[in-house]
Amino acid sequence: LTLSDRPDFASRGVIEGFYGNPWSHEQRLRGAESFGDFGMNVFMIAPKDSQWQRFQWRSPLSDEFVGTLREIIDRGQDNGVAVSACVSPGLSVEYSNDADVAAVVHRFVQQAEVGATHFGLLLDDIPDTLTHPSDISRYPDIATAHADFANRVREGLIAKFPHAHLVLCPMHYAGRGTEPYLLVMGEHLHPQIEL
Repeated sequence: LTLSDRPDFASRGVIEGFYGNPWSHEQRLRGAESFGDFGMNVFMIAPKDSQWQRFQWRSPLSDEFVGTLREIIDRGQDNGVAVSACVSPGLSVEYSNDADVAAVVHRFVQQAEVGATHFGLLLDDIPDTLTHPSDISRYPDIATAHADFANRVREGLIAKFPHAHLVLCPMHYAGRGTEPYLLVMGEHLHPQIEL
């Protein structure tokens, strides 16, 4: 008799991606410990109202934050759950700007250095048009900008951590998958980025 107990999907888990008060460190530790009991293998920390996640994403994570994240990552590893803190740059990002790509990559590298293997780039709940003149002149639409930006982030991350998994939450994530935005993303996004 062989018993195999694993998630049905390559990535199945919880994203702390809601508005309002974020979970405490203790709640995150409990989640990283218990999500595996329900067949989950990913826990992505992405509270919408936290300054570090959506508003100050260009700044490196503080040593204190990285230290608490390391505890959650270690707890997750002990329970078969990959943990990471997401980045949501869409409110102010300049997609064509290499410095913005580097800022996201740096955030992910900080996490990889303490054991993270999965990384979330969240581009939901943002304006659906390009706003920077440099982006407007470079990209025909926002979907192409999102795909290009994500591809460049992946390239920078993989150069330093070849086994990293990048997950992208697109601007449109509900529907039949035939929406114009998703069709463009599917055409341009690197196949190793999980959508």
